[in-house]
Amino acid sequence: MKINIIYSIFIFILLSLPFPLSGEMHVKIWLKIFHKRDKITIENQEGLYLNKDYSKKNKRLKIYKKKNALYCNNKLYQTILIQPVKNEFTAFITKFGKKEYNGEFNITLRDNHFYIINKTSFRTYLQGTLKAELGESFHIETLKAQAVISRSYFLAMKDKFKDLKIDACDIDGHFQVYKGIHNIGPKVVKAARETEGMIIVNPKASFIPYFHSTCGGILLSAGEAWGDDEIKTASLPRKYDGSLKKPNCKDSPYFKWNAKIKKSRIINAISDRLSLSEKIIGLKFNFKKYDILNRVDLIFKESNSIAIKGLEFKAFLEREGIPNIRSVRMQVEEEGKYYHFKGKGFGHLVGMCQWGAEYLAKMGLDHHEILEYYFPGSLIDKK
Repeated sequence: MKINIIYSIFIFILLSLPFPLSGEMHVKIWLKIFHKRDKITIENQEGLYLNKDYSKKNKRLKIYKKKNALYCNNKLYQTILIQPVKNEFTAFITKFGKKEYNGEFNITLRDNHFYIINKTSFRTYLQGTLKAELGESFHIETLKAQAVISRSYFLAMKDKFKDLKIDACDIDGHFQVYKGIHNIGPKVVKAARETEGMIIVNPKASFIPYFHSTCGGILLSAGEAWGDDEIKTASLPRKYDGSLKKPNCKDSPYFKWNAKIKKSRIINAISDRLSLSEKIIGLKFNFKKYDILNRVDLIFKESNSIAIKGLEFKAFLEREGIPNIRSVRMQVEEEGKYYHFKGKGFGHLVGMCQWGAEYLAKMGLDHHEILEYYFPGSLIDKK
């Protein structure tokens, strides 16, 4: 009885927070994907207003940086504010391709890098996140479950960037993935609209609705994944997604993976990321139960080794352009000048497994049942 009363108070407080998650609410997203670009061409066929000069419609703006200065169409600016004439697609074009967004954009330089903030509606942001995280090929109930989680994750994590006065970032590892609104399809729109305002609530104050692509059959707690907790054979909310022999996510393209990478490339990536002055002469991989990489010891010639956590090792390689290590569930073999990684899963293995959820949806579970499966004891409510 006491627990139910506390739970009711928790839900009341959460639903009273001054942050309505309606589709028309506006959010500010840091487009970190353009952080290290040197120049961007921005196009909108209906026209763009530059720094509130509403007398001129610009169909194309060329933004670039030079010697720690910001330029637009060869003119020097401290800040560039771009507003579309109509709420249509605005294309950002770099040497790596094109992405489309809507809303307005504030562009400055921070540490000689582009710092671009996209202000758009929460509905647009959520649909873009669903497109990037899953897409039209997934079952509608999987998309609905992801919509509820993405909305809840945003609410739980938005204060992460409060010092920057923004609400979200577009890069995986920093926040949820957001790649704009290009090719958003009808199933994504339907999933977002039919779950509008729905969030997960849980009596645990530390609850965050994490999610990942593919667990490979093993689900970790946050402490097991990011901390030093030993991995238990059975723990709440759930240890096995299906079973070890028949995981729910077996149809994922990332269920099994392997990568053969030069030792020197890995060592250089870690050295660059940590700005090490001493040369690494070797790596020692240490594992927990179920082949979960716990830490990697960096071996030096003249001093003791230092250790980095398994997920840090994976993140370091990704940020230095080595995305082949899909998860921390793996085995490692030395083969001459190479490390050969053989693993299962994609992501941090915490929370909802998206490919596991897809299996459950195909088996007839709706999004409420899918969320109860991965987050037992939680409720779905309206925000």
